[in-house]
Amino acid sequence: MEEINGITLKKYAELIASTTDTVTNEEFFAELAKEGITQDSWQPIKDGWNAELMKPENYLTLQQEYNNALEEAIEKKNNGNAPCTLETFADLNAQFYYRKDPAKNNEAMDYMEILNQNGLAPLKWTEFSGYWAPKTARDEYAQKYFDLLNAASAKYM
Repeated sequence: MEEINGITLKKYAELIASTTDTVTNEEFFAELAKEGITQDSWQPIKDGWNAELMKPENYLTLQQEYNNALEEAIEKKNNGNAPCTLETFADLNAQFYYRKDPAKNNEAMDYMEILNQNGLAPLKWTEFSGYWAPKTARDEYAQKYFDLLNAASAKYM
């Protein structure tokens, strides 16, 4: 598949990266409007590309292409830098897996509460995970991430 409503997979990744600093719907759609994308045109683009990316037959092809394009777009957005450190990414994941909420009988802490306590909007987490998740599966980062995740997990278990 080359395009959905005139948007290539690479452009879709760039649009996702461009919106990760937004918090409200108004900010999100104002950012997309800079690229000529209206609120009405966004949903079919998003739904179409997400459906393609979720197809099992696209896991090692289109999904990898998207991950690479998103990583590139995020680096470009951040002037060639990661959006956060690998340490921060590992710590946040450890919180999602293990952090307990003392106000709720030590049940798992809510995802949004963890983001709020770390000063992150959900789309910013998309930027962090979109950048680091694929990298942590690669040999050059896997062991360091695993070690950092284990160390961070111990704080929240």
